[in-house]
This record gives sequence, C-alpha cells and structure tokens, in this order.
Amino acid sequence: MNDDGTGTHLRSEENGSFTWSTEDDALTVTPGDGDVFTATYQFGNNTVTLSHEEDGKAIVEKYAKYTGDRNVNLVGKWVGVRSTTNNVDRVPAMTVTMNSDGAATAFFMDSTEIKSQPFTWTTSGDYLLNSLLTEDSDMWTGIEYALSAPLLSVKEYYEEGYEYVSTFVKDIGAKDANLTGTWNLTGLNVNGISIPSQFIQQGWSFALDASSGAGSLVLDTTTVVYSWTTNSGYLLLYPALASQQIGIGQQYTINGNTLSFSIVFNAETVGYLFGSSEYLAAYARSSEYVVAIFTFTK
Repeated sequence: MNDDGTGTHLRSEENGSFTWSTEDDALTVTPGDGDVFTATYQFGNNTVTLSHEEDGKAIVEKYAKYTGDRNVNLVGKWVGVRSTTNNVDRVPAMTVTMNSDGAATAFFMDSTEIKSQPFTWTTSGDYLLNSLLTEDSDMWTGIEYALSAPLLSVKEYYEEGYEYVSTFVKDIGAKDANLTGTWNLTGLNVNGISIPSQFIQQGWSFALDASSGAGSLVLDTTTVVYSWTTNSGYLLLYPALASQQIGIGQQYTINGNTLSFSIVFNAETVGYLFGSSEYLAAYARSSEYVVAIFTFTK
C-alpha cells in the first residue's frame, strides 16, 4: 500500500491493483475490477488486523509489514524436533538452513527421494516472512515465530481452523561426549505400548563416537549410519540414507548407564531413519504416525 492511496495485491491465483482510503478505524479498498471492500483495522507490533463480514460470516485477516529486517538469531541450521496439528503429533517438519543474506533452503523427504527448496526470508516483529510456500520471491507468507534457546517454534493457521506448530533445534556442531559408546536396546515403547522384552533381539544397539561424529543404529538385520550433533539435551541425527541433508532432532536423557529418547516417524520416513528394519516399518504401515521411545543401556 502506497501513501498516494494506491496499492497492489499478490495472490497465488491472481495479482491486481486497487485504491484505498481510511476514515476513523475503517479501511475502504476499491479494486480495479471488483466490488468495494470495507473493513475495520487495528495496528499491532508491525501488524495490521482487518475485520469484516463476507457472506454473513465474520472474517479476520492479519498482515505483517515488510521491513527488510532479519533477526540474526535465526541464521543457521535448524532441525525439526516436533510438529503438531491441533496438538496432535505429526512427523517433525524438515531441516532448514537460513543465511544472513536472506537466502534459505528447506529439505524434505518422502518415500522415494530427498527434496530441497530454496526460498527467501525476513522478519517483522513476531513474524517470519518467507517465500517457501509461494515459491515466488515477490510473494510472501507470514508465520508467527518464537525463539527460546536452543529452540525455534513457528505457528501457522489454516482456513479450516487448524493450528500447525513446528519446533526446531539449532545445530551448533557440538557433541556430548557422554553419548560416546555402544548402547544396547533394552526397552521399546511404540504408540504407548511397551514391547515385551522377548521381542527385543540381542544385538540391537546404538553406537555413537563424539570424536568423529559418527553413529550407527542396528535393528533387525539392518545397520543405519548417521552423523550427529547435540545441543542442550537434544540429539540431532543425520541419516546417511538421506544424504545427511535432513536431520531429526529429539530430546535425550542419560541416567547412569541408561539412555532414552523418542522418534516420531511414518511410512514415508521410516526407511531413511531405520533402513530396512521390517519391525518398525510394520508399525508405520498400520498407523499414520508412530511415536517410538527407545531405552538403551551401556
């Protein structure tokens, strides 16, 4: 919106121009090829909220102002820890690398390939503005974000009323030396059900080496190789099967000689995380999302 009363809008379906004016707390917009639009408006922290009615329904729209600023604390590599839709667990989102010049790359995985998508980013108040969804550097979407070291949380809202929250942990390249060694699997809980010990085979193990950053997980007859780092009680694993581009983060605890952590996965990600392990693949085929809690003893 320009101070001369003109403006443009960019949408995935169409672009257009309009004129605008205000009186008291009312905004009136006149599109070049549409009906006049009137809404009340209220300013916040670099935001404006518009309230109006459409087809008898109350509509609230919130916009963040583009300032070109970038929060330097967002620069770095961020690994997905948890994702929820209306507080229901989903597979953690992705791995994102954000650079100080506003360039960024998001890495996804599906059942057949690793996908990467470049995008641009900036910040405005409590909002992260980015072109990830639009794939157009001139068209941005805004999502709420909050930093609480070492975590970054982002929140999105969908028209259906869904609230989608993703939490990431920052990779700082550190490694907890206490994780070094071979840990033997002694307990496994899948979707809230403890697996009887007789089904946990001898030799299922998790090995980590802090000096080299190498790790491996043995389940069934398959061995999955990882690189790894840690940050403030979070373990970040980068499977070699995912070309070590995509990580998965999870909180871990060490209590004496016992190590425990959980991983959320589904049918699309189970192969990258656990190789050809038929044991966990069977759970992934029968459930939309699987939460597995592993307990190891050194």
